[in-house]
Amino acid sequence: MKTRYLLVILLLALAAAAMLAAPQAAPRLEVVGAPVHLNTGDTLKFTVRADDPAGVIAILGITVRELQGVMEQLPPVGKSQWGFEFTFSPEFQQGVYTLDLVARDKDGFLVPLAPGSATRVRFTIGTENKPQAPPAPPFRVPLVERKVTGTGGKAILIRHPYRSLAGGWYKGMLHTHTTNSDGRTPPPVLVGKYLAHGFDWLMIADHQVVTRDERSDTGQPIVRLLGAERATSNGDMICINFTDPQPSRLGQDTINLVTAKGGLVMFPHPAVPVGYDVGELQRLQGEAMIEVSNGGREQIQPWEYLLTTGRMVWAAASDDFHGGPDGEPAYSFVCVNAPACTPAAIVQNLRLGNFYASQGPTLSLSWRGNALRVQADSSGGFSFRGPGGVPWASMRSNATNAAVYEFTGEEQGYVRAEFVRSSDGKKAWTQPFWVSEVKSER
Repeated sequence: MKTRYLLVILLLALAAAAMLAAPQAAPRLEVVGAPVHLNTGDTLKFTVRADDPAGVIAILGITVRELQGVMEQLPPVGKSQWGFEFTFSPEFQQGVYTLDLVARDKDGFLVPLAPGSATRVRFTIGTENKPQAPPAPPFRVPLVERKVTGTGGKAILIRHPYRSLAGGWYKGMLHTHTTNSDGRTPPPVLVGKYLAHGFDWLMIADHQVVTRDERSDTGQPIVRLLGAERATSNGDMICINFTDPQPSRLGQDTINLVTAKGGLVMFPHPAVPVGYDVGELQRLQGEAMIEVSNGGREQIQPWEYLLTTGRMVWAAASDDFHGGPDGEPAYSFVCVNAPACTPAAIVQNLRLGNFYASQGPTLSLSWRGNALRVQADSSGGFSFRGPGGVPWASMRSNATNAAVYEFTGEEQGYVRAEFVRSSDGKKAWTQPFWVSEVKSER
C-alpha cells in the first residue's frame, strides 16, 4: 500500500512537471475593422480581439509610431476585446501612419505575443473632403530697382526689398506662446522677458487665440502686433495682423481670408512632420513668409525651394517658445527696417520684405556702386547664394565681420547673403536680391 501511494505521488509530480515544462499558449491579437484610408477630421475606429488562453492580457494600448511618446490605452468593450476611437485633426499631415499595439499584464509588464500576431496597423491620412478655394494670387509687392553695370560690363537691374537702409532697425518676434494656449509662461511675464532681451516689438502667436497683452508684469509696454497661430488642413499658419475668428480650417481658404483682410501669412516650422511637404508648397499660394529658423533650428530648404521655383517669399526666424517662467526665449528674431516702431509701420515693412532673419547676429547693409556690402556685429563668415543654395563666387572680404558682393551680370535668378558667427555657429539671412540683364533698346 505504501509503495502504491508513493508511486501515485511520483506520477502526479511527473505530470505536474510535464505541465510546467510544456510551452504555454502565447496570446494573439486580431485587429478587426481597421480602415485603410482616412480623411483629416475623420474618426479612426477599430477593435482588437485577444486570443489569450493564459488570461494574462489585462491592458492593451497603442502608440502612434510617427509621434514620439504618444500612447493611448484602449478601453475594453467586451470580454477579451478592446475598442479604439481617435479623431484626426489637421495637425496630422497627409501620409502613412503606423499604430503599434502594446499588450501588458495587470501589473503593467509587457506580454510576449505569438509569432504572426497582428500587432501593427497601417493607415493613410488624406485631406478633408472639401474643395479648397481657388488659390490667392501669388504674393507680390513692389521692389526697389537699382540699375548698375556689372563687373562684366553688362547693364543689369537689381530688384530688392530694402527701402531705406538709413532708417531704424527694430528687433521683433513673430511666433511665441503663452499660457493662453500651450505655452507655460503668462503673457505679462513673457512680455517682460522679450523686453529684457532688447526686443522692440512682439507678436504672441497663441494657438487659435489672439493674445492682446501689451505690458510686462512690471507695467512696461512693448509694441504689439496682433494675430494667432491657426490650425489648417495643410498645417499651422501664423496669421499676422489678423484677429477675426477662423471660419474655415482649409489651408488655402485661410490664406485667402487673411490676405483679403490685410493680414500676412507665415508658414511656421516648415521642415518638421507638422510642416509642409513639397506638394503643399507647390499648391498653396499667397503666403508672405516662411520660417528659416524655428526655436534656433535651421530649416532653410523649403525657403530655398520656393525661391528657386520663382516665388517671392520672405525669410523669417522665430522662437516658437513654449517654456515656463524659468526658461529664456530669444533664440531667433527678425529685424525690420522702418521709419518708426509702430504696429502699422512694422506690418507694412514685413509685407515689403524690408527686414532680415537671424538666430542672434545683427546685420547692416549698404551699397557701393554695383556692390552690396553686408556687415555683422561679430566675427564670422559670409556667403552669397543663389538658386538651390549654390554660392556665388563674386565676393571680397576685408574683415572678419564684413563682406562685399560685386554683381557681375552673369547671375541667374537671385543673390542672398548668409552670415555664420564664429563663436557659436548662429546664422543670419538677408532677403533675396533678384538680378536680370537690362536689354538695350534699338
